[in-house]
Amino acid sequence: PNNKQPPPPPPPPFNPCDIAEIYSEASTYCQALVGISLGECGALDVDYYHTLCVQQRCADIYLTRSDLMDLHNNMTDPGSESAVLVVGDTSACGVLVFVVEQCSMYGVALSGVVDRCGVCYGDGSSCDFEGVRTTCSVTGHAYYHTFDAYTFNFMGMCDYTLAK
Repeated sequence: PNNKQPPPPPPPPFNPCDIAEIYSEASTYCQALVGISLGECGALDVDYYHTLCVQQRCADIYLTRSDLMDLHNNMTDPGSESAVLVVGDTSACGVLVFVVEQCSMYGVALSGVVDRCGVCYGDGSSCDFEGVRTTCSVTGHAYYHTFDAYTFNFMGMCDYTLAK
């Protein structure tokens, strides 16, 4: 007779969002998806994607910060191995990019979330400029020529920002 016991089942996956510090940071990262009402972006369930974004961001944060991994290891039984809960293979930024693209097809702009390079919360400086470069100018006391080729005359007492 074989009296061998089967191995114990693996522990349930560890959800990094259970650590308050991680959850708070992830919620802030995905905040752009809060407040979009159902139907604004077509049939897209934005609440689902917000939850997915937060879960993915929690995993992203946890897997890149050894201080938080040490905190988790101190909270679990010594020697236990617990898998980190990761939903699918898309990063939190990938979720944001998808939602921004879907919403833009319905005229909903989520500005400042994904830059022209596809970087979440980037400033557009991580890729080469692919657009047409233009110039603007100010001549004399009141003659303006804008980047989009509009010319006008204006004179007034104030501070001017020519380009930013």
